[in-house]
Amino acid sequence: MTNTLGGLIGLLAFSGLERAFQNGIRAQKFINFLAVPATVRLILLLVLLKMNLLQVRYQ
Repeated sequence: MTNTLGGLIGLLAFSGLERAFQNGIRAQKFINFLAVPATVRLILLLVLLKMNLLQVRYQ
């Protein structure tokens, strides 16, 4: 149920971005512009956790 709802929300968000930019390619570039830095930060966090460089109390 939640996966279906998440997919529907994603499609509606993309549809809204397409209408806002009036171009599908520009909407895709905007999503990539937001997604690439977030992906890099997530990978960095996972690497730091794996190397045990963060002060995490519970392991």
